[in-house]
Amino acid sequence: MNTAIRICPYCNDDNKTFKSNQKVRIHVYTQHNVLLPSNDRGKPMIPANAKTKLYLCACCTKVHESKHELRQHVDNEHSFKFTTTFPDFPGWTLQGTDLAERFREYFTHCLENCNKYFDVDQYFNQLLCISHVLVLQKRSQYGSMPVEYFPPSLLKAAHQDVISSLTYPVSMDSNIYISIKNIVHDYHDNRMDNLTARHALLGLAMTCKNEAERNVILTVEALLPPIKDLDIGLVGESELIASFIHPMIQALLSYENDDKVARCSNTIPDNGTDITKRPDYEVIMFEQYKESYRTCYGEVKNGCSSEINSILDFYRLCIFCKLEMVVSNLTGILCFQAIGPTITFYYMVHTSATIYALVELGTVEIPTTKKDVMKIIIALDELLKVATIHRSIKKKKSSEMNTSHPTLPFEFVQGKKKTLPAKRKPSLTSISGRR
Repeated sequence: MNTAIRICPYCNDDNKTFKSNQKVRIHVYTQHNVLLPSNDRGKPMIPANAKTKLYLCACCTKVHESKHELRQHVDNEHSFKFTTTFPDFPGWTLQGTDLAERFREYFTHCLENCNKYFDVDQYFNQLLCISHVLVLQKRSQYGSMPVEYFPPSLLKAAHQDVISSLTYPVSMDSNIYISIKNIVHDYHDNRMDNLTARHALLGLAMTCKNEAERNVILTVEALLPPIKDLDIGLVGESELIASFIHPMIQALLSYENDDKVARCSNTIPDNGTDITKRPDYEVIMFEQYKESYRTCYGEVKNGCSSEINSILDFYRLCIFCKLEMVVSNLTGILCFQAIGPTITFYYMVHTSATIYALVELGTVEIPTTKKDVMKIIIALDELLKVATIHRSIKKKKSSEMNTSHPTLPFEFVQGKKKTLPAKRKPSLTSISGRR
């Protein structure tokens, strides 16, 4: 008869046992300053004929015959190494400052003070920094990162530097732009019904030679069917995804390629994440009829979503993207967050300084009623930017591997309670859709 127990692999007291894997992981962090991931899905693999005491791993389903074997396994396979050692990398000089060196200093600060930073609504930048992710928003005056590391002017310069490295048209072809505007305007003013407007847009798409611009035209057409001249009130999350987000993203990002699928997600990505909540949306590239890699992740909430949930969704997007970049060795990856009809797009790149930089591309307001349909005209250039950048995503050569930095285990990210002062708003104004 075997006895399977959970113990701390680092304590000298072998008689101290724990009732759950989570309690082991919390003890290991608080007492030994080691972070362990929660990849413990499934039942422990206990041999039926085992006759000795067995030691359960708190992070996976493996069991071991000795405490020494357990510790070796945990150290080699699971432990999040608290190290400030960076691989050799070139600098990233902006405004006379080496941003790569600043990031290394900030990373060290976040590690040394990580027990203060687990509340995601206040410290999402610090938590992401531990996983080597740097968020670069269009607005840089939030003050959510210490100015001694990243003053607003440096963040703004970094955002502009990454954006300038991307290739995309500044604006649509003027003739196509005017044609779309005229069709939508005629529909708005009841000079054209819904079906006629859609038919006109499809005809325009048939004559368009630029594939990214064609996708934008089809995106406008895809948004027209659910739009009515009614006071429909707040759009729920399910309706928002089914009637607006899915048709829009499908037309914008996957229409042109028979090997690319845009879909509402129902599975957790197989990229090494320990996050147990699936993303709401994903765009997948297939190779030889099988899933190969993700090119986009999305999170959707209705307009009543709490700030904490919005920030948690954003944090998950960052981690999903970073892990997909590592596992699939991509040139970049797109993601979006929709809060009600406001959808903000981001793009992640692996910089030469081995930092995963997530840069804000822009925000689009989706019209949900006929009286607001002209909003889509304002968004045409932003949609073209997103479609063009997304089309550039591909796998890198095997000789150009993305850096496999450790990722902070998700269970240490605290988001169950609000920790911000009541009068203080989070620094994720554009991310949470509250401008």
